[in-house]
Amino acid sequence: MGKDVDRLSDLSEKTGKASEEYLTAQKFLEKGQDAVTGMDLLAHESSGLFRFFEDMLIKVQKDLDELKSMRELPKELQAKLQNTFTQFRQQSQKVGAAIEKIKETKDPSGLDLNAYEDSAAAFVDAMEELDRGLGNLVLKHKENLRKEKQRVANGRKRTYIYMWGAFILYLVVLGFFAWRIHRILLTPITRMAFAADEAIAHGRSFTEDSFTKTPWAKPQGGRKKTAPKEIEVLSRRLWQLVNGLEETVEARTQELRAKHLALQERTESLEEEIKTRKELELELLHGQKMQAVGQLAAGIAHEIRTPIQYVGDHLLFIEEAVGALLTPDALEKDGREEKFLQENLPEAVEFATKGIERITEIVASMKRFSFKEQHHLKQPADLNQAVLDTVAISANEWKDSAALDTELDPDLPEVECLLGEINQVLLNLIVNATHAIRGFKNNGELGKITVRTTAVDDDQILIEVEDDGGGIPSEVRSKVFEPFFTTKEVGVGSGQGLAISHSVIVEKHKGELLFDTEMGRGTIFKIRLPVKTRDEK
Repeated sequence: MGKDVDRLSDLSEKTGKASEEYLTAQKFLEKGQDAVTGMDLLAHESSGLFRFFEDMLIKVQKDLDELKSMRELPKELQAKLQNTFTQFRQQSQKVGAAIEKIKETKDPSGLDLNAYEDSAAAFVDAMEELDRGLGNLVLKHKENLRKEKQRVANGRKRTYIYMWGAFILYLVVLGFFAWRIHRILLTPITRMAFAADEAIAHGRSFTEDSFTKTPWAKPQGGRKKTAPKEIEVLSRRLWQLVNGLEETVEARTQELRAKHLALQERTESLEEEIKTRKELELELLHGQKMQAVGQLAAGIAHEIRTPIQYVGDHLLFIEEAVGALLTPDALEKDGREEKFLQENLPEAVEFATKGIERITEIVASMKRFSFKEQHHLKQPADLNQAVLDTVAISANEWKDSAALDTELDPDLPEVECLLGEINQVLLNLIVNATHAIRGFKNNGELGKITVRTTAVDDDQILIEVEDDGGGIPSEVRSKVFEPFFTTKEVGVGSGQGLAISHSVIVEKHKGELLFDTEMGRGTIFKIRLPVKTRDEK
């Protein structure tokens, strides 16, 4: 029926006045009438616009060619249209030529319109015949459309009848199969399931007695037995399955319990191992820091020895001056010695005091630098002071190779960190910068190291260690933070400094350790730390 409806719709769209043939013929008639009207006007008005209507005649000929494809247009009418239009066109061209000649001679007597009017009348008659034919064509199409609609309506009625019949038959067949399935399958299965529930509830096997207690059981005299042997077999198999499942579940439970205990022991062992490893890691880091301090001990001793010698010299001067002043001979002399002592003793005391303050500063820096955190807990710390302490204890390492400047942000907030480990990272970066300058500028020229701190925002701070050494080669930049990797000569560094520094900053402090480098220009290591971090349990 769907195909019939589609065919009817297509027929409605392509028949009568909506058909392509009808529209083509109408277009031809309109253009033909316009051409005849226009030529009549030109011929009687002797206008010189004929050449503009030649295009109109060409379009009429094109439409006439399209009419030839109409199957329902009689061939005689097609031939008549073509012949009359050809004569009309020829006479129109003659009239046009005559009009052009009149324009030159100014004599209208040479214009004969009889032949043109006859050809125009013949062409108009042919078009009127085509118009009548189109009317008949429309009536024929309407009749065909009416018949097609009637056929589709009849087919639709038959389809409805077939559909209702098929639906009723489907319901009958479905009901029959449902009844058979219930009778053959569902009723016995339901009775067996009820018997199984009764047996399981009372902890016994299926029996014929338990089966007779089902709500479908008939009186003893007329009860229909439904395969009691099969029920007994099912009962035994079911109990075997239940008992087997219980044994399997119990065995599996014992196995899981044993695995749980083993997993618990393993977890405790791993926790203890992790705790021990963290303690060893802390000891290793502290040991490396102490090793670094030991390596710098000679320089630190030199830094302390210089002010001590300075203090000693001034104290010796004070002792000798005071002793000489208190002798009997000195008391009898004039006041020149006393004046000399009055001028120089305060200065000597001041210099001695500054030397002692310098020693105190170095010792305090060493103490803060070598501080060992307890329980590996982060505490708020002043990283500007950490930079100054690290610079102070490493002075003997860099002072012969570079000039070190500090650019410290006075508004830098305190940062929750492991201060001792941050000190170790700063020391590693300053020592590496010194080695980079020493290896690049071997002509005795001093390099430059700059350590700066910046508060990026309320949540982060930035520490930069910049040197003007030779830079890091591109082929090794990806290996800089790998353990035991080094570009230094044998005996200069262990290759662990940057690896440990990366672990301290990234893993323990959840920060970033990055670097920018350019060959021949130097390197900038950047430490980005959060102001507050969450300690891992």
